[in-house]
Amino acid sequence: MKRIKVIIFAAIIFFAASCNNERDLKDKSENRESVELKNNESKTTFRPPDLKIELDIEASIIGVSDGFFHYISNANGIVHVLEPSTGKEKWRFKSNSILRDEDMIVIDSRFFCKYKRFISSFDIYGHENWRYEAKKRIDAFTASRNGTLLLTSDDLVISLSSVSGNEKWRYNANNNNFFIEVTEGVVIIESNNIIHGIDLQSGRLKWKYETDFIENSWKQIASSKGVIAIATGNTNIGDTICLHLIDANTGQEIWKYQTEEDLIANMTIYQNYVISLCRENLYAFDLKSGEQKLKCEVKGHYDIDEVYGNYIYLHRMVDGIESVQAVNLITGLVQCKFQGEDLHAIKSRITVIDGRLYFIYGSYNSKDNAIIGYDIETKSSE
Repeated sequence: MKRIKVIIFAAIIFFAASCNNERDLKDKSENRESVELKNNESKTTFRPPDLKIELDIEASIIGVSDGFFHYISNANGIVHVLEPSTGKEKWRFKSNSILRDEDMIVIDSRFFCKYKRFISSFDIYGHENWRYEAKKRIDAFTASRNGTLLLTSDDLVISLSSVSGNEKWRYNANNNNFFIEVTEGVVIIESNNIIHGIDLQSGRLKWKYETDFIENSWKQIASSKGVIAIATGNTNIGDTICLHLIDANTGQEIWKYQTEEDLIANMTIYQNYVISLCRENLYAFDLKSGEQKLKCEVKGHYDIDEVYGNYIYLHRMVDGIESVQAVNLITGLVQCKFQGEDLHAIKSRITVIDGRLYFIYGSYNSKDNAIIGYDIETKSSE
């Protein structure tokens, strides 16, 4: 009898310890999943992705064209073209060297690749249609809606026909320029803190707008819908950021807003909003009036990758853990759409196309990667 009591007592002790251990492990797991969730964040139960294409190479996403998904192999510059729903490769072609996301533009199934001193045009089977060679390094390039290619090289802006590769015009900015965009028939460049508005058809200067200081053009300038948003201020010496909205046709200032921030990550224009990500806050301003519509705390290292529907998709890193966050543009509610693991990284921009969220995810210093796709309309947030 005494032995039975001892056994029962030992069993009770073991059961209690097991419960405590299970509860501790659960608490640790929940803490890990939350990764410093804030008051305006809602916790998400993650389900398996709607699309997962295993890759055995380092790769970066380019996008989808004519219903086909294409990405670049970082190791050898091969462009792979896949059928999105099945992940089966349709064709591939090898470019002349390793490419990055910003080194390729796709227009009507034509691939335009930027290299150190030349641009090549390929068809979908990898046949080179034409090549344009510049005398000096090509710093940046973009394309207009009608297919005109524009590039910057040294102090020149050069316009090319996307069909033939022939030059249309040149514009001399008298200084190096590393930023170029096009909006409503106006080519926008930044050179030595001066914004130039150039007519897309003729290459003639329309206007200049002088700023105080622009630290990083690609993060502090955005254009769309015939307007240009500019963030000025020298964050190296603690200047606060001032946002300006400029009419792209005239170069006249429409409004400006003095922030309380001394650092800007990046900005974009979407529908009727100017969206700016500063040190620990995400702002949305009314495009016409400059009225602040949203201020949302987003601590951690962030980048705005995409805006789709009423959501701003951010690439976030906190304590080495990377995740995809979606901020509701109307309410400011933050939802975690995907959360990675230790020693893993999101290795591409987050891209939303036709209601599906795409990115490449894999372990550090490994060729084990996968294209991940989530149908965001049906993604659970409970």
